[in-house]
Amino acid sequence: MRIGCEFEGIKPQLSKFILDDSLQIENYKHNTLKVTNLHEFVEVISILTSYYSRFDWSYETDGAAAYLLNCDHQFIYRGQSNYAWDIEPSIAVSKLWGQDRNMVDTLRKMYPDDFNNNMSNFEILAKMQHFGLPTKLCDFSKNPLIALYFSCLDENHDFDGRIVMAYQDLTPRFDRIIDIICNTKNHISEHSDGLMPVADFNERYLNGLYAPNEFWEAYVEHDGLFFSVPAYMSERERRQQSVFLIFAKALFLSDNVPYDDFGYFDKRKYNFNLFTEDNFSNVRVSEGFSRIPESKLSEEFVSIIINASSKAEILENLSYMGIDRSTIYSEIEHAARKIKDSAIRTKDMNHLNNLK
Repeated sequence: MRIGCEFEGIKPQLSKFILDDSLQIENYKHNTLKVTNLHEFVEVISILTSYYSRFDWSYETDGAAAYLLNCDHQFIYRGQSNYAWDIEPSIAVSKLWGQDRNMVDTLRKMYPDDFNNNMSNFEILAKMQHFGLPTKLCDFSKNPLIALYFSCLDENHDFDGRIVMAYQDLTPRFDRIIDIICNTKNHISEHSDGLMPVADFNERYLNGLYAPNEFWEAYVEHDGLFFSVPAYMSERERRQQSVFLIFAKALFLSDNVPYDDFGYFDKRKYNFNLFTEDNFSNVRVSEGFSRIPESKLSEEFVSIIINASSKAEILENLSYMGIDRSTIYSEIEHAARKIKDSAIRTKDMNHLNNLK
């Protein structure tokens, strides 16, 4: 899974694409490549996937801990049109920290049949994000060309794009932990029609996710970095081959000092004794969501930078391969926009030909 840790063995094959360390930005200090066209991108993806697929990732050893997993490791990709953007959940991008409980509760009350109790917490958030509600989920795709499309999708092509690539286990063995992190149903008070008091909600959240229990070992062993595919998939999510990275809330000690630099646990740093029934009172749940730490970005991810000046040409080439607005989005208005844009280009070309 930690593809960044195994990168040294592939450097000779990728030497012409490797971005010099001095050109990397502060929040992405990890193995980074740069391409200038679609052909180079496909070449890089082919080399990376062929190389990492040779490893047996089903057996991992970390210190005294060794475990055998029935894994379903798959390559996943996130495309961002600005190379400097962090990997963040949509609620952080929208700067609506602390509003998630109210937004989720309001939408569920307005459309109870669409977000019913037969759905998992994660499925509810995935469906809400599809309809535009900011959540603690961050979109990835199983298709590198989909990620490439989004990395080029800024109107003026002013910035280099970035594709972040990982190789993650997508088996449902972590679904119970993911559902605790998403915790939409626990927002509602059992004794009234309103939201549960924040203190009660935070206590339930902490006890469900961090108290020593049947999930604790798997949660800590996996470093809290969880990707999943919802059972419910909208047509748009199917077309985009969506995968979600789920962000937990950040934790603080009672003196408002962050327990760690991020909301996930790092098994090299966590203090098991901190999370016991007797001293949960020393821990607070932040309203915000934390960034992925530098160590995790270095170990788990590899970046591919897309040259800004190449974006228009790449988008055109992708359209020849069936990757465009009308195929990525299922709604009719996107197909209509594609037809309109094509008609405008045809009109402009006819005008130029008449001038010759």
